[in-house]
Amino acid sequence: MKRDKKLYLTLASVAAVILLTAAVYSSVTPDKNASILKKHQFIGHAFGAIDGHIYTNSLEAFKTNYEKGRRVFEVDFSITSDGFVVCFHEGKEALYGLEKYIWDTSRLEFKKSKILGQYTPLDIFDLARIMREHKDIYIVTDVKGSVSAMSYALTMLALETHRIDNEMTNRIIPQVYDEGTYYETMKVYPFPEVIYTLYRTAATDAEVIDFLKLNQNITALTVSTKRFNPELAKAASEIGRAVYVHTINDRETMDDYRKKGAFGFYTDSYFDKAASVKAGA
Repeated sequence: MKRDKKLYLTLASVAAVILLTAAVYSSVTPDKNASILKKHQFIGHAFGAIDGHIYTNSLEAFKTNYEKGRRVFEVDFSITSDGFVVCFHEGKEALYGLEKYIWDTSRLEFKKSKILGQYTPLDIFDLARIMREHKDIYIVTDVKGSVSAMSYALTMLALETHRIDNEMTNRIIPQVYDEGTYYETMKVYPFPEVIYTLYRTAATDAEVIDFLKLNQNITALTVSTKRFNPELAKAASEIGRAVYVHTINDRETMDDYRKKGAFGFYTDSYFDKAASVKAGA
């Protein structure tokens, strides 16, 4: 992320103080013992696929997969040149017809674009409206870039949702990437649920489990197919944590990982109505 880290840190720190102060006096008290994730086997990756296209993070992808019954969605976030947070997977500029990097693109330019010439791009203001209109959805965040960019994006998202309805902020489930990003995330807001995703960390399995034990609101692990192993899944399950594998789109592979201890999956396109109803997905 080629932006001013000091600026992000300053803005995020000021906003986080305001947000945390509001959280202290909020009438909503997050129940850290109630895990939404344990009721949902499937997480829609980048809002899920639309017409066979992935990584769109688009309005149409949300609508399509919501209608299919998906209620937990992973969304990618990046920051524009003028400091707005948008639903965008870094490196996918070509899908939007953008001829420059997202950090060199203004919010207006981003919003005027069409994904693959037909789908609607979203920013956090759009996302907050979607969450307001659909009170049964949960957003799993994936913020690209530096730690300062992650803190800034989470703070802006939390502020916007909290401005509309503080209940909405409790439906944000941040992904953290190591111990440091967890502590930075908790400075933003006391999120009731957090996912520890392991694709950026060098921590051993034992270190991961120890960290989970110390932080009860980390209710799930997300691992790649390369990082997954049955011993880690068993150890996480024994302390009450769900283990998700990303990104899986076929039933046979899912069944294989389930036998080895996986609970759920990030998926672009897989949808099993029977399993979803049973799991509440």
